[in-house]
Amino acid sequence: MDEIVMNRFASAFYAIERSIYNWFISLYERVKRWH
Repeated sequence: MDEIVMNRFASAFYAIERSIYNWFISLYERVKRWH
C-alpha cells in the first residue's frame, strides 16, 4: 500500500474514533444528569 493512502486511512480512522469517543462522553454526561 502507498504511504499516502495509509496516512489518509489512519487520519480518517482517527477522526471516526474521536467522534465516537465524544459521542460516548456526551451520552455518559446525559445519563449521569438524569440519576
